[in-house]
Amino acid sequence: MANKGSKDRSGADWGRLGSELVFRWDAGFGLCFEPAVEREFERATASSRRRTIFRIGLLQLVFMELAVVGFYFLLPTETTLIALYFGVLNLYAVVLHLILRARPRAFIREASIMLSVPLWVFMAQLLALAAHDPADFWAIQVPIALQPFLLATAIQSRFSFCLCGCGLIFLCVVVSTALFSPLSWAEQFWIWLIQCVTIAYSLFAAWKLEARERGYFLAIRREKVRAQELDVANARLAELSLTDGLTGIANRRGVERFFEGTGATQGVGLIMIDVDYFKHYNDHYGHLAGDHCLREIAHMLAAHVRQGVDMVARWGGEEFVMILSTDEPDRCIDTARRLCQAARNLAIPHPCSRIAPVVTISAGVVHSPAGENVPLPLLFRRADEALYAAKGAGRNRALAGGEARVGPQKMSAVRRHSQVGN
Repeated sequence: MANKGSKDRSGADWGRLGSELVFRWDAGFGLCFEPAVEREFERATASSRRRTIFRIGLLQLVFMELAVVGFYFLLPTETTLIALYFGVLNLYAVVLHLILRARPRAFIREASIMLSVPLWVFMAQLLALAAHDPADFWAIQVPIALQPFLLATAIQSRFSFCLCGCGLIFLCVVVSTALFSPLSWAEQFWIWLIQCVTIAYSLFAAWKLEARERGYFLAIRREKVRAQELDVANARLAELSLTDGLTGIANRRGVERFFEGTGATQGVGLIMIDVDYFKHYNDHYGHLAGDHCLREIAHMLAAHVRQGVDMVARWGGEEFVMILSTDEPDRCIDTARRLCQAARNLAIPHPCSRIAPVVTISAGVVHSPAGENVPLPLLFRRADEALYAAKGAGRNRALAGGEARVGPQKMSAVRRHSQVGN
């Protein structure tokens, strides 16, 4: 087990080293991104690359088997070499299939498929050198000369691997013809020249195809980034549209959105809150101090809600609302009374208040049981009436909707008094 683990790590190290070398090599040809983007490119293309290699590999295997028949007709006396050709290439096809199924690193994947082409050239060149008829030799040179095109356009090897594969093909052809063929120097030069031309065109095609693929990837990536930035901007805009700019808590639209997402499976408590004699405070200290006071009150209110369950919002001016998701009416009035005490504990001086030397609040509380489905305007009207009842009862207190009954005429008087005195 230890040996197997060390072998796996060794293979991974070789794959990592090869990837780094290829990355540095590709940088010289403008065919690499920054390391992070390069890894993203590999993740985005790995699956499609494996499918392409499987399909082309299968097609290549079919042509390779057909070539066995062609070689047999050309060289009927070289059955041993033909059998060796058949066995070696089929064995490599099996090994390549197993490698690709293991989903290796990009370096191992590309190197494995690239080596299949020089291997075929090597085996075909052995058969060509065994030919007794020069016509048979030249017939085999034709598919050999076309192998760089296969590597570049059909397999679409990455440029670096295509370059290495073409180099191995050229080396195999040059060495075999120079050392083992009976060809004249002129004939050998002609073969080398043809091979150089096909390699040059193949490398240009490989570079162009990879550059285009990378260009497409960058274009798609830019569109995704722009879409993500747009989503973030829209989310931020939506958040701002639901947030009060002064206090940082929700606004009226935020309240409406909250009620849209609230189901009828739980009761809802509503507390309407008003800062007592706030107009007097503003007149005495100025609007900047008034804004600071509202922010302090808002932060205090926000500290008394359960995140994701309840909410607090600025309703307008010095009015706030708190929404509690609860089936307990008593919890609503208890919370409102704690808010009144917390406002006093802030100890914000208010020399113009008629009821206390510090800033105080009044609160009106209503509760809607689960399943009652009270219309939202009606619920707010009831809370508003409870608030004005608390103000009419002397301010600096919280009253529930059923605790104080105020007749229509008295309610109108209370509202007029509240609007004047605030």
